[in-house]
Amino acid sequence: MERLFWERIIKPKVLKMGGNDPNIMADAYAWLARFLPVLDRQLEGREYVIGPLSIADFVIGAPLDRGPDYLDIDLSPYKNINAWLERLRAKPYWSTT
Repeated sequence: MERLFWERIIKPKVLKMGGNDPNIMADAYAWLARFLPVLDRQLEGREYVIGPLSIADFVIGAPLDRGPDYLDIDLSPYKNINAWLERLRAKPYWSTT
């Protein structure tokens, strides 16, 4: 997702450079299409990515929490990811991290 943020937000809006390179965008979306199902399966039957709440949840969850709003990513097919994000959002400290 970092490549998408870079191409769609940082380069054009912050650095005032060209962004949205089609090759980079296609590669980034292909990467997501490959690994979002892996994460969704990993979360099946688990509350958090590796079992108990850990740094992995924060590292993976933070970009997935807000990124779809800015990057045209549809997480609706991934029920386990969505349930996990809801659990993270329910934490009183999530919105301040």
